[in-house]
Amino acid sequence: MSKSKQFAHLKEMAMRAHIKPDGTIRFRKIGITANRVKKDPAFFHTRRNAAEFGHAAKTGQCIRHALAPLLDNIADATLTGRLVKTLLQAIKTDIIHEKAPRNIAAANLTSLAGFECNAKTKAFGYFHTSYQGQYDPKTRRVRLRLNSTKLDDWNLQKLFGATHCKLIPVIIAFNTVTHQTQALFTGADVLHEITHRRLPSLTATLDIIIESPAIAITAFAFECYKKENNHFYRLANAASNCLSFVGAFHC
Repeated sequence: MSKSKQFAHLKEMAMRAHIKPDGTIRFRKIGITANRVKKDPAFFHTRRNAAEFGHAAKTGQCIRHALAPLLDNIADATLTGRLVKTLLQAIKTDIIHEKAPRNIAAANLTSLAGFECNAKTKAFGYFHTSYQGQYDPKTRRVRLRLNSTKLDDWNLQKLFGATHCKLIPVIIAFNTVTHQTQALFTGADVLHEITHRRLPSLTATLDIIIESPAIAITAFAFECYKKENNHFYRLANAASNCLSFVGAFHC
């Protein structure tokens, strides 16, 4: 279908032509053109906010893909939105790029510590652990140690029907530009009886091989299982499984 050339200028003027029943033409302003938003200095903050949101969404997707094997055990529809919000808070701490979209590579990452991938989790209140995470810039090595963990076995059995559990130290790293990732899940195949009430200390170490700029995130996962007829079944109750971020480092 051919287009009338006499109204081609209306796209740049952000105007719309309206033909009245009597045949007269009226023009109505409909808003701001996309071309103006892209180029006008007055919309600098609009462009920057849009770029930062896209950067946070892409970074969040990268993190979720790296943690995919553990996120299968967590049913939380709010994870994506909460993670993007937390990443945006971190991105806005970048004070280096004042006249350009701020970047997670130059941000303060302290807001990522303590992030819960499962907002519905209750299991975290039924076990108690302490941890130490550190990064050595000379060797580019990330280390996470989970100290001896105390279990509230009575509540875990009563509320979730769990007989066994897993405590998994997690380290992931990703390049903030290419989004290349590394992931380490230590002890993911080891089940512990809840009746023992205390889990041994666990340590995970990851040597970063991806190029800078990169970010490493340390975390731990806790999963509950039930043993029936010599088979172990992972509990589908989302409240019994958690994945918590411990800290984050620039690599």
